[in-house]
Amino acid sequence: MAAALLVASGTGTAALTTLQTVAILIALPFSVVLLAMCVALVKTFRADAASSKPGRGR
Repeated sequence: MAAALLVASGTGTAALTTLQTVAILIALPFSVVLLAMCVALVKTFRADAASSKPGRGR
């Protein structure tokens, strides 16, 4: 796919700029999902810490 984008966009810096832009656009949704997973993990850790009380033998 990268080779096709480089060929289609021509030569020089325009080709590399196009490739960089496409890479960022493809990675953006994954970054949002990763951020949501981090938030969910922190929420789970807090809920687990609040539910576990000392001395219950967990």
